[in-house]
Amino acid sequence: MLVSLLTTPFALAAAGLLGFIGYLCTIPSKNLVKVPSNYVIVDDSEVKPGHGAVHRVGTTPKPSSPSMLDSLKATVEKHGNNAFLGRRPFDKDGNALDYVWETYAQVYSRIQNFAAGLVHEKMFEVTSDGEKPLCLYMKNRPEWVIGQYTAMYLGGFAVALYDTLGADSTQFILKQTQSSTVVCTTAELAGVYAAKATTSTLKFVVVVDIDTISPSQADAAAAAGVKLVTLTQIEAIGAAHPVASATLAPNDIYCLIYTSGTTGDPKGVPITHLNVMSADEGMRERICVGNAMKTFTHTGVHMSYLPLAHCIEHIIHTIIIIEGGRIGFYQGNTLKLTEDLAVLRPTLFVTVPRLLNKIYDKVVNGAQAAGGLKTWLFNLALDTKLTNLKKYGRTRHAVFDKLIFSKIQTKVGLDRCELIVTGSAPLADDVMNFFRILFDFPVHEGYGQSETVTAGTMTHSLDVTCGTIGVPITPMEIKLVSIPDMGYDLAYTTHGEDDATRMAVNGRGEICFRGPPVFSGYYKDPA
Repeated sequence: MLVSLLTTPFALAAAGLLGFIGYLCTIPSKNLVKVPSNYVIVDDSEVKPGHGAVHRVGTTPKPSSPSMLDSLKATVEKHGNNAFLGRRPFDKDGNALDYVWETYAQVYSRIQNFAAGLVHEKMFEVTSDGEKPLCLYMKNRPEWVIGQYTAMYLGGFAVALYDTLGADSTQFILKQTQSSTVVCTTAELAGVYAAKATTSTLKFVVVVDIDTISPSQADAAAAAGVKLVTLTQIEAIGAAHPVASATLAPNDIYCLIYTSGTTGDPKGVPITHLNVMSADEGMRERICVGNAMKTFTHTGVHMSYLPLAHCIEHIIHTIIIIEGGRIGFYQGNTLKLTEDLAVLRPTLFVTVPRLLNKIYDKVVNGAQAAGGLKTWLFNLALDTKLTNLKKYGRTRHAVFDKLIFSKIQTKVGLDRCELIVTGSAPLADDVMNFFRILFDFPVHEGYGQSETVTAGTMTHSLDVTCGTIGVPITPMEIKLVSIPDMGYDLAYTTHGEDDATRMAVNGRGEICFRGPPVFSGYYKDPA
C-alpha cells in the first residue's frame, strides 16, 4: 500500500510530463519554410536535333582575384594573425593531443622559405615542356597546403599522387609530368623509390614528417637514385636566400588532379585558378544561406579529411582561405575521425554517404539499445520532427532539440556545425532526413566530376525533398544530349526495366556541362 501511494503521484507526474511533451509536439513550427519553386532558366535558343535545352541559374559571379596565390596573400594581409592550419600532435604513447595551429602569416612565411630553398637547391627546374610541377604524395596535412602554395609561389602547380591509383599509376604520373621532386611523408618513401626505377626525371624527395635523415634512410635513398632531404632543411636554406613570388594568371594551372579513368592509364585534369575560383563562387552562392553564412567568414572551421587528390576538398579549402578561416586536419586515420571531430568542432562538414551512414547507424542503434524511456523519447522526437519536416519543411523543435538532439550533436563533434555537404554517391532518404532533423540545418547533396571541379549541381538550402541533386550551380549550364546507341533519348518519358523500378523522367541523355569551372581538356592527351 505504501508503495502504491508513493508510485502513483510519480506515475501521474510522469504521465503529465509526457502529455505536455506530446502537446508541444502538436504545435506547428513558426515561420514555416516554403519550398523553392523551379527557378532554373530554360534556354531553348540553342536546341538542335538530339540536344535538349540549356538549363542555368542566374549569372556567373566573377572571382575576386586572378589566382588563389593572390587570394592567400590578401588573406595574410587582412587576417595574418588568424589561425590557419591545425594538426593534432601525438604524445610518447601515440595518443593524439589537442590541435596546434599555425597562423596565416606563419604559414605564408613557410611557403616563402620552402620556395626559396627549392630554388637555391635547384630542386624546382622547368621541364622540357616548360612547366613547373611539384608532386605531393601524402595524406591531408598542413604540408600538403604548404607544398601546393609553394609551387604556386614559384609559378608552378601541385600534382596530386595517392595510393588508390596504384604503383603503376604513380610511375605513369611521374613520367608524364616529368617531375623532379616529390614531397611526401616517410610512409610513402618505399612507393616513391619503387617508382624511381622507371622514372628518369625524379631526383629529389622532400620528407615532411621528420627533421633529420638517419644513415639508413640516406642509404636507401641513394640506392634508389634520389637525394633525400627534410622540409625543415629546405625551409632553413630558403630563409637565408629569399626569392620573389611569381605572377599568376587565371588560366594558369592551380593543381593537376588525376582520375582513374574508365580504361588504361589515369587521366590528368589540369584545374586552373579560374576553374577552381569560379566553382568556389558558385558553391558559395548556393550554400551560404541563413546560419551557414557564419561558416563563410574568418570564424569558419573546416575538418580536412577527404583526399586532396580529389577536387571537392580543394573547393572548400579555397572558400576557407579566401575568408581567413581555419582548416584542421584529421589524424590520418578515418576510424578516429569522430574523435577528431569532437576535438575540432567544425562549423561545416563536407563528407560522403559512407561516413554519414556510419554515424546514422551508431546513433540510431545506440538509441534503440538504450531501452525504456530513453528509446521512447528518441523515437518520439524523431517521428515528431520527421512529421514536421514533411508537413511544414521545418526541423526545429524547442523541446526535442535541447532535450535530445543537442546531446547527440556534441557527442559526434558537430555541435557548432551549420552545414553538411555530401556527394560522390546518393544518400538514402532516411539518412538524409535524419541529419536534417538531428542538426536543424541544410544538408546539401551535389553532383559533379573532377572535370568540372565537382561543380555541377547542388540542392537548395530550403529544398527538403529527397532523391535530388538539385539544379546547376550559378556558373554552370547543363543540358542532355541523346545517345541512341546507349539507349539515351530525349524523347523518353520513363526509366526502369520493370514496374518496381520504373519512374517518370523528362528525357534521358548524356549530361553535358558548360561554364568557367569546366576544364579545357586532359593533360597531354589531345584526344
